[in-house]
Amino acid sequence: MLLEYIKEVLSASYERAKGGSEVIEIIIALLVFFIPKLLKKCESGEKQSQQPTRHVLLKKFMTDDSWRFVVVLITLFVFEVLFVAPYQVYSQLKVEIDKTKKNEISVQWQPPDISLEVSQFVFYTGGRFEREDTGPMYVGKPSYLNIQEVKSNGGIANITISSSSGNYSVEMQLFKNKFYVNADIPTQTKPIRIRAGESGPLPDGWDWNSDATTFEIVDDQDQAVFQIMYGKYNNTNSVWIKGAIQIGGQVLILAANNVNTVEPHGFFKPSETELVTIFEYPSNIRRGVKVTK
Repeated sequence: MLLEYIKEVLSASYERAKGGSEVIEIIIALLVFFIPKLLKKCESGEKQSQQPTRHVLLKKFMTDDSWRFVVVLITLFVFEVLFVAPYQVYSQLKVEIDKTKKNEISVQWQPPDISLEVSQFVFYTGGRFEREDTGPMYVGKPSYLNIQEVKSNGGIANITISSSSGNYSVEMQLFKNKFYVNADIPTQTKPIRIRAGESGPLPDGWDWNSDATTFEIVDDQDQAVFQIMYGKYNNTNSVWIKGAIQIGGQVLILAANNVNTVEPHGFFKPSETELVTIFEYPSNIRRGVKVTK
């Protein structure tokens, strides 16, 4: 009975160890192989010597190298369970934490499909919407794109944005019925280059969040730096861009008061965008969840 019970316990332990630590798996496999054989020897020895099992075990331990090997295995097993396995778990967690610290987060977002029933696309840069009796009214200077003309131009269109120091352009890309905003978003170092809804790694602590129609990038203080909203306040194809865009060594800030300003990249501070953060963060556990107003 004892032999069968030990076999069951060791077999169960071996099954639980599969897929975990290879050392533990090997040790238990060896124990599964050796202990039943040694106990069987002890049972036969007990019958022959008429001594209790514990006496036979002690005698075997003193004279049989196999028992010493089993004790070594058990010692290794205890060491692995108490020290090595927890360290492996710690190491894996540390790798995940280091990834978070390094912020290996990249933009991966797709805008909604455009409506093929509407011939033009409206492009809002900065400005604001005010409520009127007839509905929300955009205060600013929108740009209009003819969808067929954009398609005939290889899906690329440049939008001109006026500022206090001249005109700048932002590239729009039409691909598979989606209008992408291709822009460089300023940071304290190199800009975040967004092309066709994708980017390289964001700076440490920076993040992005989105839902089906809205996209946002925030800095390490959760201050919104850049926002895109599709189909905002109207039923036509449209996109509203707010925040900061880097063009060369200059940063263009799309202001709500329509006085778009430009300053050298080295002087840019995310708080200058005066944007109100739309989503909750961190995005890995709050994806698509908007801030409750």
